[in-house]
Amino acid sequence: MPTKTINTDLLNDTALVTNAAQRVHYATGILLSEEDFRAEQQYHRGRLARSLQYLHGTGTVAGLHVSYVPRVEPAGDEPGQDEQIWVDAGLAIDYRGRLVELRNARCLRLERWYDELSQRKPDQLAAARQTVTIQADRFNPDASPALPETVTLTGVVVDLFLRFLVCEVGRTPAFANGPFDALDAVQPSRLGDEVEVIFVPRTDADPRYPVDPYADLNDGLDAIADPAEREATRRLRLRQIVFGAWDEPADPRARPRPVEIPAPLDDSCVFLARVVIPADAPADSNTAPARDLSAPVEIDNAGRLFAYTARALAAWIGE
Repeated sequence: MPTKTINTDLLNDTALVTNAAQRVHYATGILLSEEDFRAEQQYHRGRLARSLQYLHGTGTVAGLHVSYVPRVEPAGDEPGQDEQIWVDAGLAIDYRGRLVELRNARCLRLERWYDELSQRKPDQLAAARQTVTIQADRFNPDASPALPETVTLTGVVVDLFLRFLVCEVGRTPAFANGPFDALDAVQPSRLGDEVEVIFVPRTDADPRYPVDPYADLNDGLDAIADPAEREATRRLRLRQIVFGAWDEPADPRARPRPVEIPAPLDDSCVFLARVVIPADAPADSNTAPARDLSAPVEIDNAGRLFAYTARALAAWIGE
């Protein structure tokens, strides 16, 4: 069966951005090498990434809803069920314009994760216990439409991210690289686009949400009585946002880290949800807070960015 190993050397797509506008020129008699074929891939991948990044933006395209499943105790012939956090399958665009596709739903066994981290890094859980304000989950079809817009909660705050990975798939014979000769040298036959789901306790005070560049577009417009002036102001603001949207430093590595991604996490990760696990105050900073099992685990799915399709926007405006 083909093997998959994470290739950390290929995770940094700096070359994808810096050289993406240069494509290979073909002519009769030109000798082609590995570098030329790699440049051809970089050109097509880079143009696609740039178009996705600026035409659609970073965020969730489809699926990827995060939900909580409470623990079910065994009863009779029923085996019971562990406490779980589920991430539905779906598609997102990361900060480098790459498609991040989660092909199958992922499950995190919350109780096991919490107990294991309590043993290894109790100070991290203690620091992550704080009071935050989250948006009520209106994506649950069983939720009441009368839910408040925001809820203030105290507990261990954990953010959930997706990270784009490159994995080597399969092996094929190849010439040996490096200073040593070898008759059995191999190279990966394919490079697979994979995804990692990351659960990060937020030890920083007042953890931020992703910044929507269009969030302030309609602020204060209700105070403008004249409809024509109100629409003209809105149009002017939209154009100003577009004019200021280009953010490409000469060195892609110099791009500012998004405010919602804590160091040392990869700054291209996609924020999905904020999870608040109710917990009592710890005895000290080196003791993990005991969980408050009487209160439900809350999830904020609305704090993420969304990359809406054209059909979704048309439906929103009534077309």
